Amino acid sequence: MFKSRIATLYKKHKSVILKITTSPYTLSCIISLIIIYFLPTLFKPYKAKLVQQTKLQPHQMIYYADLNGDDISEKIEFRQPQPHFFYITVSENNKVLDQWNFNGKMLLTHKLITTVIGRDSLKSIYFFLYKNHKIYLNCLNPFEHKFIVRNKFVSDFTPKNNFLDCKFIPITYYDSNNDGIQEFYFYSIVGYPKQPRKVFRFDPENDSLINSGVSYASLGDSFIIETNKNINICFATRATGNSDNSDPYSDMFSWIMDFNKDLKFKFKPINIGNYTSKSDIVPLKVKGHKYYVVMNIYAGMDKHPCSLRLYDTKFKQLNEKTFPTSPDWIGSSLYTNPDQPNYFYLIRANGSIERRNEKFKIVYKTQVPPLSNTFPLPLDINHDGQNELLFESKNRNLIISRSNFSSYTVIKNLGTNGLKYHSIKVDRNKRPEIVLASDNHQIFLTYQFNNIFYLKYPIYVGIYLVIFLFILLIEKVQKHRAELKFTTEKQIAELQLKSIKNQIDPHFTLNTLNAIGSLIYKQDREQADYLFGKYSKLLRSTILYSDKIVTTLKDELEYVENYLELEKFRNNNKFKWNIQIDDSINKDIKIPKLLIHTFVENAIKHGIRPLEKHGELNIAIRKNSKNYHITIKDNGIGTEKAKSIEYKSTGKGLSIIDQILDLYENLIGKRISYTINDITDSHYNPLGTKVEIKIPIE
Repeated sequence: MFKSRIATLYKKHKSVILKITTSPYTLSCIISLIIIYFLPTLFKPYKAKLVQQTKLQPHQMIYYADLNGDDISEKIEFRQPQPHFFYITVSENNKVLDQWNFNGKMLLTHKLITTVIGRDSLKSIYFFLYKNHKIYLNCLNPFEHKFIVRNKFVSDFTPKNNFLDCKFIPITYYDSNNDGIQEFYFYSIVGYPKQPRKVFRFDPENDSLINSGVSYASLGDSFIIETNKNINICFATRATGNSDNSDPYSDMFSWIMDFNKDLKFKFKPINIGNYTSKSDIVPLKVKGHKYYVVMNIYAGMDKHPCSLRLYDTKFKQLNEKTFPTSPDWIGSSLYTNPDQPNYFYLIRANGSIERRNEKFKIVYKTQVPPLSNTFPLPLDINHDGQNELLFESKNRNLIISRSNFSSYTVIKNLGTNGLKYHSIKVDRNKRPEIVLASDNHQIFLTYQFNNIFYLKYPIYVGIYLVIFLFILLIEKVQKHRAELKFTTEKQIAELQLKSIKNQIDPHFTLNTLNAIGSLIYKQDREQADYLFGKYSKLLRSTILYSDKIVTTLKDELEYVENYLELEKFRNNNKFKWNIQIDDSINKDIKIPKLLIHTFVENAIKHGIRPLEKHGELNIAIRKNSKNYHITIKDNGIGTEKAKSIEYKSTGKGLSIIDQILDLYENLIGKRISYTINDITDSHYNPLGTKVEIKIPIE
């Protein structure tokens, strides 16, 4: 019903719809939108630029950080030249301050851990090393050339298959005992080994280190830090299945864990998922009330559901939405933008970004390229006070997004094999540069506001105007060509009508009808019917195709055959004729109407009719790789002698065909040529005339 109604409306208003949709205004708008769609990176609010790309030596890590507060970053290099020996060098203005050597293996951190310890402005560097199945914490002040702490025992660790699958992640710095010195909070992540899986707090003033106690939970990247009156650290863990069900807080389950400043549980951890699953937690603030959103994505073989849950600050569950496991949810992560605390973002591996409210409803949706890791890396790259979010796409491109996902920039072909760590290089005389490193490469990028962003609207208007003027020009050119084509076709038709008059003028018609009448009088009905059929076909073709300027080779030859039969009878069988066509000839090719007939008519009238002997007319059609060749050959008196004989002719036949061919070339763009030559014997006596017509093959 609805479709038929639409069809009826379309038929009723078809002319109006076509007029609107094909107008230059509409076409210009459509083409402009297509062009603008393919120019997104040119006018995005922010742009990134690759400054340089350098190669790293094996087991080399280079970070940048402003350690002395002069707004110029120092270069900090970690190098492991031997399996159980590494060193650190710190350089200022390309000059090495000092080098510190260590026995053991350095442990990779995704960023350099620096902080001010004490009451001066110099920053110290925290780092970890592994030696003799133990992990140690070190803290170095490079500018004072002293260690705040050296080889502070953190934990025992036994690698599996000699793979050092352990890293330490900084959480925050917080003065938990009000002594003016901030303690360093961090936690450990391991793969197959069961330990250490703890949260740690180091007090540099008292040289003390505490941990959260025995736990087999797999602490991931998802945690929240609340630092109002007291620090509060919340984790949503992963169920990776490397421990037993009986182990305390086994990683056969996902947990919510909430630690206070002394790394004690504020409440008993909550089991929220089964092996294999991944959990995320983000804060939410709606109408002045704080909440936590927790997501658990189950990826195992059983039928456990995935879930989104809403908790209050005491982790009382307020809302829950469950859904079955699907590829769209696997690998998803949560993120909260500090400038939009009443919403949270759900980031999917396919690049879909969903902004949701506390009821888990989608209020906004956008798209970025598919991601290899959905967990965002927040960094204030351009030092504007707001974090940008860094992602790595599945094809190893870097994606830099605004924190509200209003725009993003893609840096392609970085040549890195997965990003391992990062830092920001500052120079008070230059733009800040983000430094991203893989195992063997380092890339330096700048990220800044795009100065031509606000020019996009006048440029878009300019694009529309240029396209509009171009379409108007095309419209006028097409109109001119259409008028020219109409004029040319009209001229060709008028010239062909002049040729047609030679066949249907009263003299030709009366002679033909008188001849047919005499046959009827002589009781030769069969011959009379035959000739009348030929004449009727000739007349029928003349009338039916009078408005056409071209015809097929087949129709032209049929017209010529009918004409030759009539002329042969009118001239008392004075000549015979023959048409030969190669098998390879396409009879459906288009040629100007009356092209062959004009030369055949001239051959009969001016060559054969004045001849005292029996005449012959042969038409042969063949082709080569470039042209069709039509040969019309007679044994008449020849062109030179025909000029001296005043016969019943206007002499305009060839003039008309020349004009037709010139106009045809202008109309079709194909030049048809011909030659007329007399055939003579060795004494130059005329033996006839030969016409060669050459038609290019399309």
